[in-house]
Amino acid sequence: MGEVIMFRIGVPSYLIPDDILPNVDYLIHLGLGIADVQLLLFESDEYGTNCPTPAVIRELRQRASDYGFSYSVHLPLDLPFGANGHDDDRTDRILRRAIEATLALEPVGYTLHLDGNGLPRPWGVGGDTALSLAEWQERAEGRMRRAAAWIGSPQRLCVENLESWDPAVFEVPLALVGAARTADIGHLWLNGQDPIPYLTAWQPEIRLIHLHGVGERDHQSLCRMDPARVKPVIHYLAQHYDGVVTLEIFDAQAVQESLVWVRSLLAGAE
Repeated sequence: MGEVIMFRIGVPSYLIPDDILPNVDYLIHLGLGIADVQLLLFESDEYGTNCPTPAVIRELRQRASDYGFSYSVHLPLDLPFGANGHDDDRTDRILRRAIEATLALEPVGYTLHLDGNGLPRPWGVGGDTALSLAEWQERAEGRMRRAAAWIGSPQRLCVENLESWDPAVFEVPLALVGAARTADIGHLWLNGQDPIPYLTAWQPEIRLIHLHGVGERDHQSLCRMDPARVKPVIHYLAQHYDGVVTLEIFDAQAVQESLVWVRSLLAGAE
């Protein structure tokens, strides 16, 4: 086994059904010794928004300073690319509001989902109004450039591979913009893929990693996984990655048992 590079372990800001700050305080109370908190942001017509106010941002900055962790941000999900462009302005407003609200936290990175709706098969769900692949990639490039400008750096804009379609479709706009990646290992497992070749190929671009168990559902405890699938991935990361690995699991007990297991695998990698 090669030299161990200790990556930094993070968890999401949604373990209890409450706002961001109570969740951060709950994580502090658990005493998990985590290095990063992923702020899960949402905005919808039905549920409103959890975008933090300036007062909450001040409290979050203080918690990070007091307890020695960083933040990463997961931007709101399911923001569509309208085939005729009619959704783009609303989507940009949501993204810009989320980014600008959290800039003072100096996040490690901002995870972005590039919506596959409107993308032609076999890459996405498609339909009568589907964009061509080239049109979709042009639309994605524009969105990424705008988001990178609001963040202030394309290297902190991290495009996540999703479970429902081929991550190769965003390689062109990602390269043109110079953006980074959020490599979601659980999504690769869901697709029946070995994560290690992808992690190797994407290594220069990876800024954040999401790790979670899969099975009858997604985002579950790693302890439900076959150890033969998890152990090689942890050992690979221990040798090649020193960034944030977020245990993207939304249950306190599952997070704690997964954390114990990951740390035991890291001890075995030494």
